[in-house]
Amino acid sequence: MAKVVLIGGSGFVGKALCEAFIANGDHVTSVSFHGKPQKIIPILAESAHMHWVQGDLFLAGDWKKELENCTVLVHLVGILWEDKREQLTYERMIVESARIVAQAANEAKISKVVFLSAQTGPPIIGKKYLESKRKAEQIFQAKNSQTMIFRPFLLYGVERPSSVKQAKLFKFAQGVPILSIMVKKYQPEEVHSFAKKAVALIMEQRK
Repeated sequence: MAKVVLIGGSGFVGKALCEAFIANGDHVTSVSFHGKPQKIIPILAESAHMHWVQGDLFLAGDWKKELENCTVLVHLVGILWEDKREQLTYERMIVESARIVAQAANEAKISKVVFLSAQTGPPIIGKKYLESKRKAEQIFQAKNSQTMIFRPFLLYGVERPSSVKQAKLFKFAQGVPILSIMVKKYQPEEVHSFAKKAVALIMEQRK
């Protein structure tokens, strides 16, 4: 049984990972700006091993105490689209957040650190997004060479209807000869399926 801390665990992917870790029998803590989500499935709402903590990574606060005795740290904070008016930039939300969490993990001597990166970026501004993800990967690996990095393409699920539509479009394109050449390396994956596989790999590498 592991003590797992997910930074940014209240989002779309985070909740799926929380569910998978709980199903694995682990103690799970999610640290996020919003704290406990309004909508969560029964396994997360009822489990005594699931804890929701509200915290701001960019403020010196109590969130770091959650890393005490942590055996697995998963960093999920990030954005797809920038909003500079709200200080939601790739540099801040992806790169700087990675720098803060990697340093905190190093100070807490956490042996297994996991970072959710990406295979590619959103349309039009994908290059800048992807460059930020790669910088974040380097930051984590510089602090812990054994950092485990996942690079999914498109994770979809009914909790995010727009992602299901996007996945259907890609699967349709894969069946069209001309388009299939362009998109064959991109494989959408259902978010809960991804979460289960990710947790299995993380725990396997801990042995």
